[in-house]
Amino acid sequence: MIPQLVRRAERAQQARARADVKFLCVVLGEYADSHGGKYPDSLEALVQPDRHGHTLLREAGELPRDPWDRAYHYKPPTPELPMPDVYSLGRDGLPGGSGADEDVHATHLAPEDR
Repeated sequence: MIPQLVRRAERAQQARARADVKFLCVVLGEYADSHGGKYPDSLEALVQPDRHGHTLLREAGELPRDPWDRAYHYKPPTPELPMPDVYSLGRDGLPGGSGADEDVHATHLAPEDR
């Protein structure tokens, strides 16, 4: 019974990471829409007030942290990477891995989920 609960908790953490990554991609898209198609250099731009004092993450007031209490990573678009990549390094905090240690990347989500 305990192993099943652990696996269920690990799946829930991965699902939350995917939802956060998807959410951050949507907010990054809003940022780009209001900045002539240019994405920010860092996720911090999403919590910086604009000239009217509004932020894109106005309810949270800060960037979400992954289910393992680490900051999400971000790579802005480049000619080789046309869409931004937001990602978590999974439970172990290291690149790669499988199961709960698997990285969660926006670029790995289905196009309709980005």
